[in-house]
Amino acid sequence: MNKDYKIIVAGKGGQGIKLLMTVLAKILSEKFNVSLYYNYDSAIRGGKIFGFLTFSKEKIGDPLILNGDYLVNLIVEDVKYMGKEEFDLEKFDVFAEAEEKFKTNKVANMMLLGYILKKIEIEIDKGLLDKVLPEKFKDMNIEAINYGFNR
Repeated sequence: MNKDYKIIVAGKGGQGIKLLMTVLAKILSEKFNVSLYYNYDSAIRGGKIFGFLTFSKEKIGDPLILNGDYLVNLIVEDVKYMGKEEFDLEKFDVFAEAEEKFKTNKVANMMLLGYILKKIEIEIDKGLLDKVLPEKFKDMNIEAINYGFNR
């Protein structure tokens, strides 16, 4: 790996984007240099939130992301920030599948995390997940990450 990889996740407040991106950054920081920042409207409940993550084996020169390598769009409207590859969430409705499999859509973000890890070819380390995930709902979150990864 000799370049920066950039991931953009776009969603709405309450979808768990900050937790998803924070956990992803912690996982990637074990082997890569990582930069993570958010852009969101905290004044509006359910407002748009964007997570921008860059990871690289090299030092990250400019963490600003205008166009990512990957775009995960959980917003229905058009997104101004684009990715070279958009995750096909029409075939993987994380909210509906989370509700069906786990009886709650609150783990949809963790299912999506597993799916992202698979797409960027990062193996799941259960010991690391145990370290980086919050205690609340940890077992269900690990199960959801594995579900998304194996999907």
